[in-house]
Amino acid sequence: MGYGLFLFTGIFLAGKYSIYFLLGGILFPILLYNTLKNFSNIVLFYIVFLPFIQHFNFYALKAGDFYVTPHMFIQFIILLMVFSNFIINHNFNQKKLNFLDKLIVFLVVATIFSLIYANSLPVNHTKRWLLFYTGIFENVSFYFVILYLLKTQEEFTKKIIISIVISSLSSLLIAYLELGNLGFNLIKVYMSRMVIGFGFRNTNLFGMYSAIIFPLYFYVLANKKFSNIKIILWASFIVISLLSVITFNRGTFLIIAIELFFLFFIKQNRKIIYLFITGVILGSIYFNELILLYIQRFLGGIQETNIDLSSLYRIEAWKLGVSLLFLFPFGLGAGGFQFAWERFGPYPQIYLGTPHQLFLSIGVDYGTLSMIVFILILIVSYYYSNFLSKNTSESNNLFRYLKISLIGFVCYGITTGGELSHLSGFTAPNNGYSLLLFTLLAIISFHSNYKKL
Repeated sequence: MGYGLFLFTGIFLAGKYSIYFLLGGILFPILLYNTLKNFSNIVLFYIVFLPFIQHFNFYALKAGDFYVTPHMFIQFIILLMVFSNFIINHNFNQKKLNFLDKLIVFLVVATIFSLIYANSLPVNHTKRWLLFYTGIFENVSFYFVILYLLKTQEEFTKKIIISIVISSLSSLLIAYLELGNLGFNLIKVYMSRMVIGFGFRNTNLFGMYSAIIFPLYFYVLANKKFSNIKIILWASFIVISLLSVITFNRGTFLIIAIELFFLFFIKQNRKIIYLFITGVILGSIYFNELILLYIQRFLGGIQETNIDLSSLYRIEAWKLGVSLLFLFPFGLGAGGFQFAWERFGPYPQIYLGTPHQLFLSIGVDYGTLSMIVFILILIVSYYYSNFLSKNTSESNNLFRYLKISLIGFVCYGITTGGELSHLSGFTAPNNGYSLLLFTLLAIISFHSNYKKL
């Protein structure tokens, strides 16, 4: 208890340098001890602090034309540790890859082919490879890291879910710093939503994170297996709910409403849903400007260029993105959309960076084949989850909630956007939300091997 108090006090006092305080002064001894004891714990710590670590990607070290961020360094160490353990202890006679695993491997092959093709195009090649490394290589390698640990560690699924759920507490640390700089003023938060993200680059990316993990809170809160840490789980649920509301993100608002609709059909969740809705209503009454700001967000006039013109640009980006799937079927390389927008877009003076639609982003960056493969990955994952939810002895099982997470992710990706890795400026890739997606896909893949599909 005293050590935990020291941890949080040190983080707050260290301010913007808290990443060094956290990694060097506190987490390193803990991680070293736990790694020597059980190296899988470092993966769980990494997931818990993922939003916190991602926030400090701006503190990158230059290595030639590339930049190495804290999360890239930590994940590379994890990959080396797991790979060495795999080589030493793996039984190569075990069951081979299932269909979902093969699709994910094929996604890597398709994207590499696209990158080779894009070498002939006048796009920023360093940026292209950095986005490939963080958007494809890191996500896929982390998928297989989780898959391996699930096969070798007892009750690792439960531990992963707990780590994902309480990761919102590390988002709270960043939210405290960001909101403190804004004087905890809702109007300033509303105006700053594109430069704050509670551990992610902006509220759009935080919305992707929220869409993926929000249904999991209902699973752990309604499940007796987690009763010994109920206080922490409720605190994490309150945090993710609060932060999701104050993003003032239309996509987040709509996707949470969609997920609540599906969650309502699971009887065990209804009390939690009622409490959530009651809390939102009471909070909106107490902070009455919250309702006014959301009305402005949804119904603001055309003169509010920071609201409506962004939607108009998004529609134009979608149109161009669809055209590029046919003009460049092998892709432009990661980050290539801006190159096309400046030449073919109706507003080339506006920087967009991506088509602001998940599947179009993948198709434009890595080619139509890669986009189709990624869609197939999600379809197969949903099919596996649906099968497992119907053929698991536990009625209120995890896979019912993973289906809703997949639905939320797809709906958010279609309506609001997102990429497998978002590059802020040139030095700060942000892919924490997609790492969590691939973590959930690994859980689905692992458990599908124990059922006849």
